[in-house]
Amino acid sequence: MRPGPTRCYPQVKDATWVGLGGLLMLFITLGVISGFMSKYQRLRMKAADKRVKLLNEMMQAIKIIKLMAWEKPILDTVRRPPPSY
Repeated sequence: MRPGPTRCYPQVKDATWVGLGGLLMLFITLGVISGFMSKYQRLRMKAADKRVKLLNEMMQAIKIIKLMAWEKPILDTVRRPPPSY
């Protein structure tokens, strides 16, 4: 008799099927969890994309103000009190 998988089966019996079933359940569970995680990651990236676009727009505006040397006129406008109605 030679050792091999067929010779081990009488000792292991149903534990093999329980182990394979457990692995199958684990893979299915991991697939479902990764699906939810990828969905929420996409939503998070959309929100981050909006913030990055806003920051880029603000940085471009600051660069234009600095390039055109408009700091003083802009500061005067910002510091001027609002009109009272």
